[in-house]
Amino acid sequence: MRFLKKVFLGVLLLLVLALSGMGVSILTMDELQPGLQLEASRAASLGGIWLGLYQDQHFSMGYSETSLNTRGTYTFRDDTLRLTADPGTVITRGKDRLTFVLVDSLLLELPQPARLGRINYLQVRLNQFKSPHRH
Repeated sequence: MRFLKKVFLGVLLLLVLALSGMGVSILTMDELQPGLQLEASRAASLGGIWLGLYQDQHFSMGYSETSLNTRGTYTFRDDTLRLTADPGTVITRGKDRLTFVLVDSLLLELPQPARLGRINYLQVRLNQFKSPHRH
């Protein structure tokens, strides 16, 4: 019986380590992950920035895909992405709208920020949109 208990605890420990190594949290998984069309992110001095565009024309943004703090709608036409935060919320620094241009695998914020504290750019990790973008 002690042997089975040790085996069970060993398997449980391996499972916990595997999940933490993949960066998966069962408790905070974003329920809106199905329908993800574009995913972009970048590291930042305090955490990071993650952006997800979904098939139903909404976006989620936060410090990571499991720590979301902004939602809203988007339009993506040709190479230009426009984000609009839900009413009463902001995307960053008091702004409820942001515009990006897609260049290769980068989303570049427009106009180019001249000061710190802006998003500046995001690296596209997943892009399910057909080119040219008509959403």
